[in-house]
Parts: sequence; C-alpha cells; structure tokens
Amino acid sequence: MRDETQRQAEDAQAGRDRLSSLVELADQARTKLADATLQEQAELLALLDVTVTVLDSEKAPALRIAGVVADEILCDPRRADSRAG
Repeated sequence: MRDETQRQAEDAQAGRDRLSSLVELADQARTKLADATLQEQAELLALLDVTVTVLDSEKAPALRIAGVVADEILCDPRRADSRAG
C-alpha cells in the first residue's frame, strides 16, 4: 500500500513538473516570439502543432489558437537546460 501511495505521489509530482515546464516554455515563447527572426519563428512552430482559426474579422481580429507540445520535448532534461538560458 505504501509503495502504491509513493508511486501516485511521484506520478503527481511528475505531472506538476511537466505543467511547470509547459508554462515556462509558453512564457518564453510569448516574450521572445515578437522579436524572433523568421527562422526562429519557423523552428518554434515546427515544435508545435498549431492551428489558427479566424472567428471574426470585422472589428479587431478574433482568433482561436490551439497547439500541442510533444511530451518528449517537455520531458527531456537536456532541453530543460536550453530553455533555462
């Protein structure tokens, strides 16, 4: 029973760590994307499965943006070091 509880706690922590990595990655993308070169933007978008839908273009554009980051990107500790810099 204790082993199962420990495993569940470790799984929950791993989930929180992945979410934290995703938040950090999104924050970096938000702050750096506007100043990124076209090549850098292309590299970032290559990592994301991004869909942009125009919902309303009459006034200010209303967009729906959806994307997915592959788990192997978030879970690879070597990439975590590159995101920190």
